[in-house]
Amino acid sequence: MAIEIGDTCKRGHVISGDNAQRYINQGKQRVRCSTCNQPPRNSESRKQPGDLCKNGHTIIGDNLMVRKTPAGLVNSCATCNRDAVKKSYNKRYNISDEDRDKRDRNQSKSALQSARRAADKADELIVKGKDDSALTYLKLNKRGERASDALQEAMLKGRAKCAGNPAPYIDYDEEFPPTKDQAYAMCKGCPVLVDCARFASAYRPAIGVWGGEAYSNGSLLHKQEATRGNSTENL
Repeated sequence: MAIEIGDTCKRGHVISGDNAQRYINQGKQRVRCSTCNQPPRNSESRKQPGDLCKNGHTIIGDNLMVRKTPAGLVNSCATCNRDAVKKSYNKRYNISDEDRDKRDRNQSKSALQSARRAADKADELIVKGKDDSALTYLKLNKRGERASDALQEAMLKGRAKCAGNPAPYIDYDEEFPPTKDQAYAMCKGCPVLVDCARFASAYRPAIGVWGGEAYSNGSLLHKQEATRGNSTENL
């Protein structure tokens, strides 16, 4: 039933006088509560660069975030927005602030160490005149960083089998490394097996069992053994 002048809206406002907002719906003129149907306010008029947000942060420079809304461009606090996203993520995946901060610190440290190793290796290749190889190595390192982030994310959601006892995976006797089947059995059923395998494929660890596969000197151990076997047969 259409609302008429003098009726009361669901919030108790009398629709009459200045509180009657007229509009067209399916070619017919209708009326509705003007108080309940105010257009969205433009926050830009209330928050300008240099103002303080509700939490006391100065909205300027890197802390100024401009969002596009139906009401136009809106200035907001980037710090408060990051905190809101962080709380939403923690609630969704049931992660505490302490665990997330620890993960962020580990990622930052790992990224810094990886960048330093990549720079040193690239410098060595450039000195040897292998500029193309240096560029390829840097691209590979970037892929390793992305894979590392994905692995860290997965380990927060599911506990890796090696988390409580990493020794069998990295401290085994190098003269008697795990076979291909043994390596797979060690990691079978691990919730982060796929992400770990992708990380190892990009990062090329020097030793250890990663993603159900054994690595040695940056490549799969069973492939090295197969290559050596073929070379012996050719002799």
